[in-house]
Amino acid sequence: MKYIATRPRVEKLGSHGLFGDENTVNLGKTMEELDSYTGRVWTHILSLKREDAERLGFDNAHAWRDLLRRTVTWNPWSGTKHRWKMSPVWHGSCGRS
Repeated sequence: MKYIATRPRVEKLGSHGLFGDENTVNLGKTMEELDSYTGRVWTHILSLKREDAERLGFDNAHAWRDLLRRTVTWNPWSGTKHRWKMSPVWHGSCGRS
């Protein structure tokens, strides 16, 4: 989690690059919750090629965050629309490679 939030070239929205449903993410609290969680943690990577991100207007953290907030209800594997049970929260970041 810390690497995702602070990796090289991450676009920071405050002191780190994490975002989610909330406008701010407390990195320390989030890492503590993750460390104390004893269940399975599923990690999904949603990525665009740089040229596609630029062409579609998702080449910055605000646009990428807004897209993920709008589409978190879409299950790309089944093609159906429903609220993912992403409990308790989801987080993302925007990096440039």
